[in-house]
Amino acid sequence: MASLMQRAQGAAANAIAAEDRVSLTARDAEAAAVAAAKFLSAIAHADESVAKRTDRVVNLSETVEIDAVEAENWANYSKAQADNAIAARDEALQWAEYLAGPVVDSEKAPAYIEDSAFPHGLYYQPVQGYGGNAGLWSAKWWAIYAAQLVGPWGFYYLGGWYDPPIPGAINPDTGVSVPQPIAPGSFYYDIDTGQIYVWNGSEWRTPYALSPGYQANYVYLATAGQTNFSGADSTGKIPAVGANLSDVHLNGVRLVPTSDYTINPATSTLSLVIPAKVNAVVQWDLLVPSSQLAPGATSIFKTTISPAPNGTITAFTMTYPNPSTGTQPTAVTSNAQ
Repeated sequence: MASLMQRAQGAAANAIAAEDRVSLTARDAEAAAVAAAKFLSAIAHADESVAKRTDRVVNLSETVEIDAVEAENWANYSKAQADNAIAARDEALQWAEYLAGPVVDSEKAPAYIEDSAFPHGLYYQPVQGYGGNAGLWSAKWWAIYAAQLVGPWGFYYLGGWYDPPIPGAINPDTGVSVPQPIAPGSFYYDIDTGQIYVWNGSEWRTPYALSPGYQANYVYLATAGQTNFSGADSTGKIPAVGANLSDVHLNGVRLVPTSDYTINPATSTLSLVIPAKVNAVVQWDLLVPSSQLAPGATSIFKTTISPAPNGTITAFTMTYPNPSTGTQPTAVTSNAQ
């Protein structure tokens, strides 16, 4: 009996130990299943990442391809624009150069225009400009027209100066530099004197010069072969030459000093080189030397008459606007007026 009890207890203990082993095996199996599930999940995640990266690579490849196509399109567009720019440049050059001519008359113009690369009909509308003919409103026409307006004045005119300009000097008002050397014919305005001065190649000279003024004239009727004229003329007037200059005409033709006549100031005698014919008219004018002439000035005012002319009134009152004293009556007998 005791032996059966021991065996039964041993069998129970073995059963319990077997149960514990089974439980451990079950837990190990469960842990293995969890680990396997995690592993399979990791593999699935890896597959998903690989798929996403594959899609991204595909997308990047498509983007690169699109960019390449777009770059090629831009390259083609740039080349087209460059070709257009070259064509526009060539056309502009041809317009500027060839619109000036040839000038075609209106009868030949239709055929010429039909064969022209620029059939705009300007060829048969010539315009005379600075330097020749040019097509109407063409670039060359405007260029020569502008040159015609300015011409050489911009080169020769040096502006206004307080002192005579010297080569290389800079105008303080305009900033224009005086050429080196100064070209003959260059001119400037003297601000102090109010006069124009011209460079003659060595010095500045004013272009204004006083000419001799008329003083008196004497008329002689020549005898046959007469050469000397003095004393009273045909009207009884007697010349007194002194320092005066002379101007001599024979039958209305002006004579040349020295070649055609001489003057003796001491005796107031006119001598012809070639004797005059009978009844030839000798007119001898005495002139005041320019050195004896003084510069003068004249004030000019607008004269107003009242009442207004109506074709009947014959008497009028004349007045003028004096800037200092206002409206004043005009004194027709006054030398000052």
